[in-house]
Amino acid sequence: MSLLQITRGDQRAFTVMLTDGAGLPINLTGLALTFTAKRRPTDTDAQAIIVKSGVAGIDVATDPSTGVATLRIDAADTADLTDLRTLYWDIQVEDMLGDVRTPLSGRLALSPDITRTSGAS
Repeated sequence: MSLLQITRGDQRAFTVMLTDGAGLPINLTGLALTFTAKRRPTDTDAQAIIVKSGVAGIDVATDPSTGVATLRIDAADTADLTDLRTLYWDIQVEDMLGDVRTPLSGRLALSPDITRTSGAS
């Protein structure tokens, strides 16, 4: 389990390494990646607070054989949250045959933002 931290309303990029059960990098070539963050692990996918995919929000490294990807949390993903409970998250990878693995999971700690406006007043 990994702990990620972000301040509500901030944009943040997290670099993650996806490894198999032996600790070796997963070759991400041709795999679909999905990041989901929920209030409770038992919540449905429709109740997820944040969802990112390889199409929008997860970028695979130039060399996919390294297992490295960058997850982008946008400011809009957390800006309107009032319940700043820690979220549960995972990243799943799905191959072309539909086989799914979950190589990485953890918690996402949300901190309150003190300044709620930006720029000069």
